[in-house]
Amino acid sequence: MNNKFFTRIGLVLLLIHFFSCTNSNTPSTKQSKADTIVVWADTSLAVFANEHKKAFENAGKPPVISLVYKNEAEIISALLNNKIHAAFLQRLLSPAEAAAIEKLADFNPKQYAIAYDAFVFVCSNKNSFEGIDLAELESVLKGQKSSTLNFVVENKNALSVQYLKSKFDLSNQQLSNLYSKNNTGELFQFLKSNPNSIGLIPFSYISDVESEPIAEMLEGLKVLSVICLDSNKKSLVVIPSQSSIASKEYPLINPIVFVNSNMPFKSGINFVNYLYKPRAQRLTLKLGLCPAIFPGREIKINTK
Repeated sequence: MNNKFFTRIGLVLLLIHFFSCTNSNTPSTKQSKADTIVVWADTSLAVFANEHKKAFENAGKPPVISLVYKNEAEIISALLNNKIHAAFLQRLLSPAEAAAIEKLADFNPKQYAIAYDAFVFVCSNKNSFEGIDLAELESVLKGQKSSTLNFVVENKNALSVQYLKSKFDLSNQQLSNLYSKNNTGELFQFLKSNPNSIGLIPFSYISDVESEPIAEMLEGLKVLSVICLDSNKKSLVVIPSQSSIASKEYPLINPIVFVNSNMPFKSGINFVNYLYKPRAQRLTLKLGLCPAIFPGREIKINTK
């Protein structure tokens, strides 16, 4: 009787050992959650990146996202030297940059335009004009045409400066003709007291028109429409809005891009998938940006 008992115990222990060894080669949920992907993010996207990191990790899926904030030049350099494998940028990689990364990393970098911002012109409501002609603006910035208007940015390192440089192929000398302040608050105060000045800021700064601080900030100011040519070379007047940005009708659009340069864990695709889900899109809207895919409306029916 006792021998049989101990024989059964021995058999049970043997089976437990067998199954534990069999399962040891399969990554556990706990192990997979330990996957950590380092993502460098443009400092201007700090709030956007951090909010999405928190929302994603609250869902409990791997990987863990470790954010490092750097300027654009540092991020591009790190990607080109294969030092990092994921990043949030305020623009797409150029074809030359993508080709250089692919050559070094032996991986064609995947670029996901997950949201869109834009640049808008703001001025005192004492001005009589309502729009900015982009062709005339380019001529003025390049010194080909004189103007009584002053174009102002929030500071000399503002993203709007780099956007203008890229959009109109401006030299550093031509960019030096822009007026610059120290921060957004100073810029808005300057515009209110200088009617002949026009400021250029990201649309996300003012997209939440129902926000009391934004309404107070915009008091005495107005947002200008943009005059440009459509695909048929016909003149078009476009008012900046989430709708015109989403439809790409507004011409001064800036994409928010997640770059995957061969992320070290397959679980990284979970984060990419999250960025396109309705939950992430609604968060993007809340942050003042236009999501790549607008979320559908949620309708809750009370059956009680």
